[in-house]
Amino acid sequence: MDNTIFLERIIINGVPNYKQKFGSPPIGCSNDIIFRPYIQIFKDAKLIFSSTDNSEPQKIKEMEGSCIFDIKIPINGDILIRCKHNHSEFSKISVFRIFFNTSFAKNNFIRMSKNSLYIDEEESNVIPTNLFVDILFSQATPQQMIAQNNNIYWNLIGDIMKKKISNKSNSLNRNQLDNTPNVSNKDSHNLFLIDSPNTSNEDKKENQKSGLQENQIKGEIESKKNNNEKPVSKIEQKNEASSSYSNDQSKKNTEEDSSKEKIIESNKGEEEDEEDEEGGDVDNYIANLEKAAK
Repeated sequence: MDNTIFLERIIINGVPNYKQKFGSPPIGCSNDIIFRPYIQIFKDAKLIFSSTDNSEPQKIKEMEGSCIFDIKIPINGDILIRCKHNHSEFSKISVFRIFFNTSFAKNNFIRMSKNSLYIDEEESNVIPTNLFVDILFSQATPQQMIAQNNNIYWNLIGDIMKKKISNKSNSLNRNQLDNTPNVSNKDSHNLFLIDSPNTSNEDKKENQKSGLQENQIKGEIESKKNNNEKPVSKIEQKNEASSSYSNDQSKKNTEEDSSKEKIIESNKGEEEDEEDEEGGDVDNYIANLEKAAK
């Protein structure tokens, strides 16, 4: 059996005095305001109506004695109605709650006295004893049902689109973080030194060389790690550099010594050739003298 009815209006008769409880009126209200109520309606633990969707909480004076909420929504089955007081942005107090089933709405009317309401003990002294709540219904017409179903449909579509947009933006943010280059402190320092306008060309070249050397050492360490080799410490790197430097110097010294020996040998050969030529000239001179004497 379909128990769908149209909830028209909720009337609260008797006004709780929250100005007396807190010693001051609600924030942003004049001194004669004692109650700022708003209504929430739940179906299957889901919020289906809130009076603050289209307007702010009401401002009720003590002399008014009642407050009225126009609801105008179709409801069916178990329903929860909650009334709250908005004393400030950070203080929203649950005044009372009403639980009912639409099958008990006889003659399109339900009246709930204070004893029938669910009230927290802290708020019991604030709520007057003669307070009662009237809930007015009407039979839902087909047009009202269609309109409400359309509203529910478009609200669901809006929620789905919001979730998709939020998920897309989150994925874009993750991709941007993943594509961000990982620059170490030393690399960033070297880049700053290279690109600094106050750095000379020579300093830039030295910084570039030092950066390249660091990157080369890092590459060698990573390759050795990948080959399951023990990483080289800084002391071993210095020893290798010094040994390579000493090997280079020894090679240069041997090459210089060999070139010097070649030069000395060539000079000796020239001197011997000159001595041979000089000796030959002397022998020829003596032979000519002997011929002349004869």
